[in-house]
Amino acid sequence: MPDFKGNKRINLQPRDYAISYGFIITPSSSTLANDGYIPYGTTVSGVVVEAEFEDGTDATSELIHSSSVTNNIVTATLNYPTNIGEGRYNLTFILSLDNGEVHEANFNRVVAKDL
Repeated sequence: MPDFKGNKRINLQPRDYAISYGFIITPSSSTLANDGYIPYGTTVSGVVVEAEFEDGTDATSELIHSSSVTNNIVTATLNYPTNIGEGRYNLTFILSLDNGEVHEANFNRVVAKDL
């Protein structure tokens, strides 16, 4: 099961720079529901976003311009990875929660290509 709902991908083109995308981190609706990505009553207090090229090459410094979190919405600002180039990229979100837990979420649908 994917960490983020949907099947749409992010397309980055060669001149894209500092393009912001929002990722909703949903808490469970109750202590027993297990219907969210993080436990009921918690919030994301910090985030680190990393990127990897499809061959496993670290692409964080190429692809990630910045990241932040507000109200369980992670904003990742992306650049076209000029030095690595076209291909599929994976984003890894390392989520620090207000209760001390750390969770990982993955978004594996970033494509860099001159459309």
